[in-house]
Amino acid sequence: MNDIEIDAVEVDDEITSRDENSSNKFSCNECPRSLKHLRSLKRHVASLHPNKLDEFSKVKTTEFSCSSCDMVFRKLYLLENHKTKEHPITSRVHKCVICSVEYTKKQLLSHLEREHEIPLPVEKLQFRNETDYFSWKEGYRKKYQQSFY
Repeated sequence: MNDIEIDAVEVDDEITSRDENSSNKFSCNECPRSLKHLRSLKRHVASLHPNKLDEFSKVKTTEFSCSSCDMVFRKLYLLENHKTKEHPITSRVHKCVICSVEYTKKQLLSHLEREHEIPLPVEKLQFRNETDYFSWKEGYRKKYQQSFY
């Protein structure tokens, strides 16, 4: 069971409207107040209903577990970033043309420089707007017969 620390200060600016049509997801069981974030509800209870703080130790916050390893994340986007970096799907795996070892794109570029001493120049580009970027991208694609994915 997770221990939860609660700051006993209520923060009104995190509390949005109390009407039924609001996007608030966390309702106080002791009063009609509804809050947008769990942390806001915890502060509210700590401030106005301190005798009910023990009930929060029973609250299970959402956890996102990686199906490929033991990692657990509190946010879905963190799990997705982890899976992209640590457990790439087959279509995102690139094979070294020299030694046939498979890597993510970033790992392959590093591998080529480190293991095979193939320098890969990096060019930092800046574009004034999206139109300039797409124009550069199309010119690059035509010049080098390369497609972007």
